[in-house]
Amino acid sequence: MQCQTLKDLTVVVATIAFDMGIDKLNVRRIIHYGWPQSLEAYYQEACRAGRDGKLADCVLYANLSRMSSLLPNKRIEEQTKQAYKMLSDCFRIDPVDVLDF
Repeated sequence: MQCQTLKDLTVVVATIAFDMGIDKLNVRRIIHYGWPQSLEAYYQEACRAGRDGKLADCVLYANLSRMSSLLPNKRIEEQTKQAYKMLSDCFRIDPVDVLDF
């Protein structure tokens, strides 16, 4: 039996390309394996969880030694702070409390 709509699915495993087209409000958990392409991309992808207003989780499994790849060398400190502020608007834990910049 084929699933007719996304609301029939309980688990979806997808790449970024598929993620861009998903319109599913009751997503409870998003799990990232590896660093996203940018902080802005992570913000957009993570905020797909809980769009129905209910509590949801976003989990990131990544190598901490590669975190600097999210912040291009030409990004100035103010832009970095702005990106962290965007993240803090979406998450329960303020990234500023966890990360130095």
